[in-house]
Amino acid sequence: MQIGLIGCGEIARRGHLPALRVLKDFKVVALADQEKDRVQRVAREFGITKTYTTARELVEDKTVEAVVATVPPQAYKDIVYLAASHHKPILLEKPLASTVADAQAIVKQVKESGIKAGVVQNYRYYAALGDIRDRISIGRIGKPVSVHLLLHQHSPLSWSLSPWRFEGPRGVLDDIGVHAFDSLLWLTKAEPETVFAFGVKGLPGANFLNQVSTMVKFQSGLISFVDLSWLTGPMTFRVNALGTGGRIFSDILFNQVQEQHGHPLPISDLELLTQKSLFILKGTVNGDMFTGALKFYQYLYQDFLKYVNNENVEFPGVETALKTVKIMDAVAESLTIGSTVHL
Repeated sequence: MQIGLIGCGEIARRGHLPALRVLKDFKVVALADQEKDRVQRVAREFGITKTYTTARELVEDKTVEAVVATVPPQAYKDIVYLAASHHKPILLEKPLASTVADAQAIVKQVKESGIKAGVVQNYRYYAALGDIRDRISIGRIGKPVSVHLLLHQHSPLSWSLSPWRFEGPRGVLDDIGVHAFDSLLWLTKAEPETVFAFGVKGLPGANFLNQVSTMVKFQSGLISFVDLSWLTGPMTFRVNALGTGGRIFSDILFNQVQEQHGHPLPISDLELLTQKSLFILKGTVNGDMFTGALKFYQYLYQDFLKYVNNENVEFPGVETALKTVKIMDAVAESLTIGSTVHL
């Protein structure tokens, strides 16, 4: 598959392009970015010959078979329209859109055109997250009663100077909130009903949210609590689930999942400590400890190709991503009005 990539920022340089370079079924044939110097610099870095300064030029390139967009979400509606007009599949970096209206317009355009359109949700590839999902699905903890998801991460300014996350008031919600709420929906396979949220800006002079805590009630009666923060150092990602027949504790980053039925034994903690030590040692040697979720882009692109080719694969399409955008908008509304929002 010959790829044309729009947007040459850090997520393209550190996530998309390194993955595409090593996958034999893909070739990046063109890049586009509104900053001419940047697109030429990145093209030289990755050995790509064709560059453009507009999305339209890239999409109209006949050698481009599929489009990848890694620009701020405000631009996605127009880019999807271009891809659909030329009958080319498209992969969008998260989030799908900055508003529910734009997300709905994208979904409508994709349905009417019949193109394949997916959204990057690389956190789904954490093995521990998939393990928890499987355990919940087969009833290992009975009927799920509550899920607590905690995702803390340092500010993205540590690796990208792209300003779009800080130009509006939503901050951390638009950054890692996308991953958190997609993970929650993917884990539970449940339909959200109401949202209540509270948050803080947390830093002197900050006009955007750095900390958001949200309660989501689902139609099934399941209650979830999602805690997001930029006010930390090292990244933390944990999911704890309680059911009528047991509970699950986890540390997603270190691939640790502990299922409990009754009182835990001390040997269980020792086993977890041993597993974590071995995981850190292996990750340090092979470099996985230093790449985070960027290492999953190869798997994501392999699944995207299957998705485009109508193979049997579960891939986050735009309709799934629309649900996440609706939750995020509800969170923002709840923060504004100080009460529960019905979805």
